[in-house]
Amino acid sequence: MQLTDKEIKERGYQIKKDDTIFMKDGKLDITKLKEIGISSGSSEPAYYQYEGYLNDTYVYISGNTKNGFGKNIKFKKDDSFRYGFSYFPSGELKGYGIEYSNFFKKGIWYDYDIKGAIEKYENYDAPYEFSWEDVKQFLKEQDIKGNQIQNIFRGELNGVHGWEIIYKPEEFLKTDNVKVLTLDPKTGKIVKTEIRDVSRQLD
Repeated sequence: MQLTDKEIKERGYQIKKDDTIFMKDGKLDITKLKEIGISSGSSEPAYYQYEGYLNDTYVYISGNTKNGFGKNIKFKKDDSFRYGFSYFPSGELKGYGIEYSNFFKKGIWYDYDIKGAIEKYENYDAPYEFSWEDVKQFLKEQDIKGNQIQNIFRGELNGVHGWEIIYKPEEFLKTDNVKVLTLDPKTGKIVKTEIRDVSRQLD
């Protein structure tokens, strides 16, 4: 479904309102981070980090009052995606976006100014009519199991947008090979099948 500019911005402001984990008075709770986090390094101001579970939600926070802070959230331990927030040194929300295991960005990413207004946004799903939900269905239909998957990449492949699924079928278990499927970003059809020797990546 194509969202209007107004709807996208409304969603961005709602995300800001819903950002309540490790927050106080609409800002990242830096005082709490200093109290329960671990300080590291000898630089000033000190760098702090916290990792743990708050109300069954995995939370990782790090940063300092010079460069700002980052917060990553997973609502389930085995979530494929993490929800990333960045904050100004004073604790106001600076940016928001969703990532798949650090390899590709999903959905709309927002940048906010110090007063909380949306400066800009980018929809990383736009080139992909074949969505993440469609990919999950594709994996099910192809009987590709979660423990076989080594990576799922989404981005420009040789100048063309597409999905790339890298996995190790049972027949490849005792080899250095993986199977790579490239999917069309609009239809999900397999446009390329490749056997890749991953041992070469270690040379």
